[in-house]
Amino acid sequence: MIRATTFPDRRLAVLLLACLLPLGLAAQRADKRPKPSGAVVYDLALSPDSSWLAFIEGFGVHILPLDSGGLPLHWSTQGEHRSIPLAIAYAADGSAIATAGRDSSILIWDLASQTVRRRLQLHRGIVITLAWSPDGQYLASGGTDGRVLISDAASGELHLDGRAHGSDVTAVAFHPDSYLMASCAADGSIAIWDVASATRLSLIQTGKLQQKLQFAQDGSHLYTVGGQGRVGQWNVRQPERPVEGGGVGTGPGWNIALSYDRRSQMLAIGGIGRSVRISSPQLKYSYAARVPVFDLALLFDETHHRFRLAMATCGRGLLLVDGEDLKVR
Repeated sequence: MIRATTFPDRRLAVLLLACLLPLGLAAQRADKRPKPSGAVVYDLALSPDSSWLAFIEGFGVHILPLDSGGLPLHWSTQGEHRSIPLAIAYAADGSAIATAGRDSSILIWDLASQTVRRRLQLHRGIVITLAWSPDGQYLASGGTDGRVLISDAASGELHLDGRAHGSDVTAVAFHPDSYLMASCAADGSIAIWDVASATRLSLIQTGKLQQKLQFAQDGSHLYTVGGQGRVGQWNVRQPERPVEGGGVGTGPGWNIALSYDRRSQMLAIGGIGRSVRISSPQLKYSYAARVPVFDLALLFDETHHRFRLAMATCGRGLLLVDGEDLKVR
């Protein structure tokens, strides 16, 4: 969820808010070029082994198998969430997901029974973002109250209550080894936290909206994306300055979505510019989504050395496109 106060251009904010209305399910194959259905998908989450893709649309949670095995799961959060959830995260062991949104609650769902394991009521505003630590111990969250929270996923006990940001916390992400966590906000600030000691290690003031972030493969760098097409790369040990010549570049339009695949070292960015750009060590690709893109997930198949791109969009639902169908730049 992005509030009007997040954007310098209020006209853009109004367009986004108008788009964030529940309009019905439509998971489509992008390579078939379907006509826009009007569906809105809010958030995506990959299972730890990248074999399942979870996404939110309206009150519905949908989990799709990405290989030949397994049956899709669908259920409604209505009755548990008082309003539409906006964020989703996968547990490290693949047995649970977490959802959160406008009603300030975070729900942990058991996938086998599609029932609520635990309810956390910790934020005092809309919960915008969730992330589960790779070791499975912690669940991080951020929202419009400006707080960064880390909770024990098993007990629900609050481990960290961070207040480094001066506005909406737009994204949280864990280091691959779980010992660090990063957060960013609409005021342009980026914070890095020590998970064990529940303390803040550094705070970067970029002066520009920061919308999503993710750690690199070895955890040495942090990628961020924000307004006006800016993509940042930061050295985790010396985060005060962005990495010069990081090779990431900028993307078209207002970027609010980012996905980094640690195995293939591919980085995808997209947003209000209605197109997605993907960079790899060898090639650069692009895809014309034709609608705003709210979230991205790169799906890399190591066996066949190919990838797919999943997109949460406003107007075309969930889009899945094969790498060979992308345009090489």
